[in-house]
Amino acid sequence: MNSCLIVFNPILESINKKACFYAINSNKILGNIFVETKKHTNVIIINDLHSKYDNELKFLPPHRLKHTTNSLPITWFQDRTKNIIAKFNKNQMSAIQSIPQLLPTLRSIKTESVFLSGFNMSTDILPTAIDFLQNGFIPIINTDLISDFDDSIIDITVQYLRFIGCKVINR
Repeated sequence: MNSCLIVFNPILESINKKACFYAINSNKILGNIFVETKKHTNVIIINDLHSKYDNELKFLPPHRLKHTTNSLPITWFQDRTKNIIAKFNKNQMSAIQSIPQLLPTLRSIKTESVFLSGFNMSTDILPTAIDFLQNGFIPIINTDLISDFDDSIIDITVQYLRFIGCKVINR
């Protein structure tokens, strides 16, 4: 089964550090690949910060990443050895609003399941999971890799996610 790890806003300071598979360290974006990424066929990073970190793009290691373009006003960086895509919105869409733009990429790499991380449980994970379910992907959520929130709300959300057909692990 092809799987894709999708990390939303991994460099936001407010997100639990466990959700940051890629971090800015010494002005380097995508500087550290954590063990979790090795478990998945593909990794997609989505960042909806529109200008704050634009200058950091110049620190991406050119020998490992190539620049590809498409018709959307978005910059893509793809790893030659593994399908790691960093997607930086340039058109001021939120991360969730960018999901329809992800679908062709997910289909082209024959993804069956998407591992979601870096969300606020109460506001982002439900609509995002439903979006992916409606488009034929199985959302898999590891609650240990989601930003901290009130435990009672997480418990209710986890029950609902399982009810609608998502896989929830580590809870």
